Order: sequence, then C-alpha cells, then structure tokens
Amino acid sequence: MLRATSCNMQIGAELAEMLAGSWRQSSFRKRTLSSEDLRNHASLLASAGIAALAWFRIRRHTSELSPQVVNFYYREYLGSTMRAAVQEAELERLMEAFHAAGIRSILLKGWSVSRLYPESGLRPSGDIDLWIDPEQRGAAEVLLRDLALTQALDLEHDQLRRFEDRSFAEFYASCESVQLGSTQVKVLRREEQVRMLCLHFLKHGGWRPIWLCDIAIVLESQNGAFAWTRCLGTDARRARWIGCTVALARELLDARIPLGAPSNVTSSPPKWLMETVLRGWSDPRPPSTPALALSLRSLWHRPWKMEAAMRSRWRNSIQATIDCNGTFNGVPRWTYQARDAASRAMHVLPKVWAFGLPRFTLSRSEQLEMKSAGFLPRQLGIEESWQVSLKIHPAIVAQCDLALRTKAGVGGSDRHSEQNSCWLGILFSRRMTAEHGRAHALRLLHLALLFQARVRRKQDC
Repeated sequence: MLRATSCNMQIGAELAEMLAGSWRQSSFRKRTLSSEDLRNHASLLASAGIAALAWFRIRRHTSELSPQVVNFYYREYLGSTMRAAVQEAELERLMEAFHAAGIRSILLKGWSVSRLYPESGLRPSGDIDLWIDPEQRGAAEVLLRDLALTQALDLEHDQLRRFEDRSFAEFYASCESVQLGSTQVKVLRREEQVRMLCLHFLKHGGWRPIWLCDIAIVLESQNGAFAWTRCLGTDARRARWIGCTVALARELLDARIPLGAPSNVTSSPPKWLMETVLRGWSDPRPPSTPALALSLRSLWHRPWKMEAAMRSRWRNSIQATIDCNGTFNGVPRWTYQARDAASRAMHVLPKVWAFGLPRFTLSRSEQLEMKSAGFLPRQLGIEESWQVSLKIHPAIVAQCDLALRTKAGVGGSDRHSEQNSCWLGILFSRRMTAEHGRAHALRLLHLALLFQARVRRKQDC
C-alpha cells in the first residue's frame, strides 16, 4: 500500500496505480480508471510519454469514459505508433548499412525494449542509442554522415564507462540477435538489459515512469531461468542499487520478479528511494542542474537569485547518491547531496578562476532578434537563455548551415520527451558537442542561426 505524504507524492502514487501491469495483455481486466482521473492527469501522462500505455489499458472500457477523454488518449496512441514506425524504418536502414560495411554495434534501450511491449508505439520513441565497436568508430561516423539520418542518434554512453568494467567485445559475444524487418540487430541479453536499464534509471534520478515500466517488461519477457549474478554484477554496492530498483518496480508497478532473486531484490526498497521517485513523477520535466559557470555572470548582477541558483544545483537524492558512489540504506540523503554539489562546484570554480567567465554574450539587438525569430526560451524550458554567456568560435558556428548540420555528428537533447522530439534531431559537429555538452545543444542552435544571419548580412553589404 502506497502512502503519499505530500500532494506531489500523491500524484506520483496515482500514476503508479495507473501503470501497474498496464503492459500486460490482461491489463484490461483491471479496475477501470475514471474519466476524472484520466482527465486530470492527461497532460502529465502525455508529457511523460505514457499516454499510449494508458490507452492500451482503457481501450476496452471506452463506453464507460467520456468521449473527450477517449479521443485524447486515442490520438496520443496513434501519434506514438506513427513515430515508432518511422523510427523503426530508420533503424532498419541504419542496421542494413552497418551490416554491409561490416560494422559491429549493439542497440541499447529504445527499440530493443519497445519490441517487448504488446504493440508498437506503446513505448515512446526517442533517439537511437548505439554502442559501436570502438575500433570501428571512425568508419561508422563516415557512414553516418553519408546516411543523413532524420532520427537523433546517441553514440556516447558515459554509463558504460562509469559502471562497467567489461569491454565491447565481451558484451557483443553474449548479445542476442533479433529480427528487425530484413536485418538482424544485436541487443543485450535479458540480465544485462535489466542491469543497464536500472543504472540508467538511477543515473537520471528516476524521473521518468516509462523507464521503470521498461525494467518490469524486460523482467517478464521470458519464462526461463534468470542469471541474477550476471545482472547484479560483482560490485556489492552496485548490486544493491540494482536490487533496490528491481524491488521498486515490484512495489510500484506490480512487476513479476523471476525466481531465485537474492535478498537485496526481495527486500523492500529504502523509503527515501520510493518517495523521491513518486515526487519526481509528479513533474514531467527532468531534474535540471544548470552549469554553474554559465550562471555566474547573471548572479553577479542579480545576487538576490543566489539562493534559487544554489537550490537548482541540489540534485535529487538518487542522483546525488549515485554520483557519490553511495550506499542505498536508511541514512538521510542530504549528506550525499551536499557532497555532490560541493564536488561539482569545486570542479568548475578553478577553471573560472584560471580562464575567466565565457567571453561571448549577445547584444540587446541580438536578444530582440532571437525573440523575433520565434526563439522563446520559456516555452522551451530555458529561462533567460539569451543572457547566457558561451565561448564559441565564430568561424565554426558561422559555417553551421543546414547542410553542415545534416552531415555533422549528432548532438542530442538532455531531455527525452515527446514534446522535445522536434529538436532531438538537431545536429552539430562533434567538436561543438564535446566542448559544450549535450544539454546546451539548443542554445548552440540559437547562436548558430544568429551568427549565420550576421555573416549573410555582411556578405550582402
């Protein structure tokens, strides 16, 4: 029984109740959700990418619901299905090209999980996560430039560097081959897939409900024996992390755990873990931590915003514990949160002291030009982005026209939501992405367009 101690936790608990077992074919036999609940949580479910899954649960009870509610969730389901079909076709084209060139790759998350759902489109499609053989990375990048994909591609996976000590070859040797259209795709075996999904869920603070649904459906995808040792690994602390996440899927979503689970899976997850997840589910936006160096200039002129800026640096309990390699126990999390905030600040401040603040700023006329061009930062979840200072090489950005962005390496989004799918495909050169990070891809696009317009005006003169 879930006991919510706040309004936010109550909303999260209601979402968990809606989603519990919703991926199963028998989910329609569960108690019907009311039109009022579905209407109240419509925008939240859509933003979180789980409206299509909600439709799968209620579609056999449409006569008991209002037409407005039925139409809304049906449209969300159709849209998700169409986007999934587009991505699947693009993925098939990509895999065929890789096979023809002899490039080895492993598909992570995304389609490798969505294929396990009863229908295509029940899981929202984001970018395509590929782990490419490091020895073939150069050849793969050349091939990707020629393919000019329309779907966003993510080739950087810091999670593998942080949490895994096995090589690509070792993972590749244990992968399963699954059919995608006319080609084969390498995906992680079930135990390694669960491990990957659990660590991904924790690394991002557990803010997205569909990620916990992914863990549940992979756990239930086969009836055979489950190698818990392979899933949990040899590191006792990380085994506890993964075990608590699996237990969380059982407690919140009624996930069925394979037989033979050890005690750190069968025991109850820590109270703070469940509370943090439920609070996070009440807000579809991801936990956001703006770069401190990009805030200093603004704070210098607006010192009264210091308190809010420091609160924004305070990561949630899950992220802070993972970043500090902490233990999942009953100890209060504020110690990890304080240590994590201090660690990140100490990493940035020496660089600011040595090199100064970023040098590029927008003039007032450029700020107005950005607004008139339709770049409204608040609509995109970015506050006062035209006041953000960035150090950008003008020669690089001035040439960042559409043709270059199409052929360039991929820079993605730091938020995998349906609302942001329109700019998940923004492409930047690897040099820009590596220098500024994925979270600033949208800001870079704004500045690139401004520089491009400035260069064209000079050429016209």
